[in-house]
Amino acid sequence: MRFFRLSKFCILTLVLCGLCSYSQIDNANLEVPIVQDHDSTAKKLSFKADLVSFLKNNEYFNDYMDGYTLFGCWANPRLYYQAHKKVSIEAGVFASREFGSSGFDTLMPTLSLRINEKNWNFIFGNLEGAYNHRQIEPVYNFEKGISSPVEQGFQAKYVKNQTFLDAWVDWQLFTKPGKTNQEHISGNLVYRHKPFELGKFNMVFPLQFNVFHKGGQNINAKLPVLTIYNLSLGNVIGFKLTKSKKILLENYLLGYKQDTASGFGYMCNLRFQSKKFQLITTYWHGNSYDSPQGGDLYQSSSRKLGSVFYQTQNNLLIFRGIYSTKITKELSMDIRFEPNYNLRTGKFEHSEGLYFVYRLPNVGLF
Repeated sequence: MRFFRLSKFCILTLVLCGLCSYSQIDNANLEVPIVQDHDSTAKKLSFKADLVSFLKNNEYFNDYMDGYTLFGCWANPRLYYQAHKKVSIEAGVFASREFGSSGFDTLMPTLSLRINEKNWNFIFGNLEGAYNHRQIEPVYNFEKGISSPVEQGFQAKYVKNQTFLDAWVDWQLFTKPGKTNQEHISGNLVYRHKPFELGKFNMVFPLQFNVFHKGGQNINAKLPVLTIYNLSLGNVIGFKLTKSKKILLENYLLGYKQDTASGFGYMCNLRFQSKKFQLITTYWHGNSYDSPQGGDLYQSSSRKLGSVFYQTQNNLLIFRGIYSTKITKELSMDIRFEPNYNLRTGKFEHSEGLYFVYRLPNVGLF
């Protein structure tokens, strides 16, 4: 019965959206991919590392999200071993800390087994996650990509010509019989296809599907089993002004389902993008919409500490100015200013950020 209700929900969303790039923001400058072109030479050991430094200031004083500052860095040094032209292994450590604290906030091992087969990459262990999935912000919180980007589980990724497919299971919290905590599992699919490009015009149809589950068998937890579904479909119409400048109009219809509760959201973006600049105006309308891993701004349920506030209608105008550049081949920088206007309360709020991403290329050991 639950599957039948979910099927009706998915079909309805497909029909509505069927009538009407990356995502609403191009985060390519912040992507930290772990999959790379495989060398034909096997039995090769090398060293690689990624370092991300971030400063994000949220000046929010509303009923449903806290204002705070994220200021810190994380690093992921690792050894890379190519066992076969199709198989590679990475082992390293992930370390992160918020400035002003003592010691590390997170210190954990990382391990990935990757298999490459033509246009497919299969990853078991630590995934190619965060911004590499190219999800939209109502589904994936931008801040997770800078403060807690580690994802673990299984991933299948297909990239060819105008098609991008990313399917993965992120096992966020483990449990077993007798434990007092629930397991947290996220299953996800991102699909993006560009069916045609005619002169300066092109069109992309993105689809995203997410399932988040809390539960477990024979555990000593009194919490209820929770399963939340989110579905997003849309279209992106692009127009090239010059070789490096373009305008994009993006429309997304989003759905939310949890047991008998349901809701939807609509997002429209007008984006101007050049080689280094993005100027984006976003209109967001949420009607009883929630996504457990989505950005705080877009939710109906409050994310504010100690608050039980709930807004059935959430209407926002969000303005973004983004400057992205490469200081060197290995070092990228992003500067962002993101004010928003709440159409319900008539209040302006804002956030701003500064981000550095350093990708140390493979250093051959032997």
